Amino acid sequence: MPLSPSAPGLPLEEGLEHLRARRYDKAIVALRLALQREPGRLAVVRALATAYLHDEDPAEARRTLETFTQNSPMVAEGWMLASQLEWKLGDRPRAIEVLQSGLQKLPNSESLNRQVAVFLAAEGKLAEAAEHAELSDRCGPLAGYVAAANGRVAALFQSDSTGISRNLDQDWLDQIAADPALVTALLVPSSDATDTSAMLRGVEQRLAKLLESQPHHADRQLLLARLQVAIGDLPAAIFSIERSLACNPNLLPAHRLRADIHASMGEFDKAIEILRQLLKRGLAWPDIQYQIAVLEKQSVVSSQ
Repeated sequence: MPLSPSAPGLPLEEGLEHLRARRYDKAIVALRLALQREPGRLAVVRALATAYLHDEDPAEARRTLETFTQNSPMVAEGWMLASQLEWKLGDRPRAIEVLQSGLQKLPNSESLNRQVAVFLAAEGKLAEAAEHAELSDRCGPLAGYVAAANGRVAALFQSDSTGISRNLDQDWLDQIAADPALVTALLVPSSDATDTSAMLRGVEQRLAKLLESQPHHADRQLLLARLQVAIGDLPAAIFSIERSLACNPNLLPAHRLRADIHASMGEFDKAIEILRQLLKRGLAWPDIQYQIAVLEKQSVVSSQ
């Protein structure tokens, strides 16, 4: 059951509801508030630019995406959205320029190289398009990151004479930390025995540093907490969750992760109280109720 779009403190959900109903003026009001709360959240930026475009205000749509790419230059999808907007508006040279600007920051981006190849081909620049298509196939990092998330890190790690894996290239760590999709992929459980702890710590350090300058980003604060749980730094994870909830008090996964952490530390009463507060707010989800029942049983067992 999704959270109610009319619930207070959820301007993104409210804005998306207005956007789906084609109430673009109301969507813009709600989404601008969401952007003030979480200026680095791509979902908000994408929705707001879409609302402006449908409201026949392409200049504001462009400004919204330009601001995002300036503030979050290591997020490939921001450059993609900005270029696609220019293409839709009929300014094809500008669309290609946007992608080339993005490639200056992310030269190994599979998606940016692929997109610029498509645009160049459409403009008849087949030789340049072929070069970018080749780059996309040869050095697109996304496949490498997903492989790393599945434990197949041999292609990304270098081994010294002792056979111990060294850390990833620093630029790659920065790119992973800047892309929420890649951080999420990295946290996928792996059946491979390869130790990825060095990479996890490297990404965690960079994401933490990134969020010092962009603190109002609930989703990424939550991602940081998940990374910190993965490397075993539970106090830091709780602090990151608190920062996440300060940005968005209704971010349900943050509440549940906080409960999980307290339970893992043997603090079952705290964990149960967190979940009971969700029930009091009307979130009587079966899985939350089941989680409470499991924790209550664990609490009884631990006290015996």
